[in-house]
Amino acid sequence: MIRTSEQINELSEAFAKAQTKFGAAIKASQNPAFRSKYADLAAVIDATLEHLNAEGIGVMQHPALEFKGDLAEGREAFVCVTTRLQHKTGQWMESDVTIPAVQRDRFDAQSVGSAITYACRYALRSICTVPQADDDANEASGIGSSEKAQAVGQAKLAKAREKTSPSASAPVPALFYTEPLNHNGHFLEFINIREYLSTRQDIEDSLRLIFTTHRAKKTKDETVLVPSAELQPLLEKLVGELGLTVKKLEPASA
Repeated sequence: MIRTSEQINELSEAFAKAQTKFGAAIKASQNPAFRSKYADLAAVIDATLEHLNAEGIGVMQHPALEFKGDLAEGREAFVCVTTRLQHKTGQWMESDVTIPAVQRDRFDAQSVGSAITYACRYALRSICTVPQADDDANEASGIGSSEKAQAVGQAKLAKAREKTSPSASAPVPALFYTEPLNHNGHFLEFINIREYLSTRQDIEDSLRLIFTTHRAKKTKDETVLVPSAELQPLLEKLVGELGLTVKKLEPASA
């Protein structure tokens, strides 16, 4: 949920001016799970903060640790980061991002620190609508041109997909989900995550983090329930960011 000051007209005008100057966040950090590069928090800050400050906008990100659940049944730890855009006039706008503080079944200073960095990066990048570009995109397409940098990145992605595209005898594996009749439309059930990961072990940690972020819960049958309200943002992560194939199956009649 977005919270704002009573008036945001001057903040909105200043933000619009700053946004026209944002560059692409350079993908210079290595993601071992995907053997690929990504734009880290520093890259997102480099692409935005100078232009925000030039228009009188400051950025503040405040982390907090939250616990949910019953002590007897086990409590879950989450990191909540509040990101605020503060204009010199006093006008402001803020929103929260909450993600699990437990990573790979660990809850310690390192897992909390990683969760804070992850939340800060995604919050700032989403608020400012910052694209990503390969670290050699400036050289290939001209410094200062985020559009051309993105074109280079898209071309490389298409080329990589051509190299890894399966043959007709080896169809692309898909994640399947259904809408169980006994949940009255409140939950969706992903039914083959375990089998899917047997073919894509390289994304296990990333897939687990994404599902957990969207309030997924594992069932006794090794399927995963996701609140129906979380489906669209979850699909944007799975399909839009990871490039996975996701299909809906109709449930069997009762």
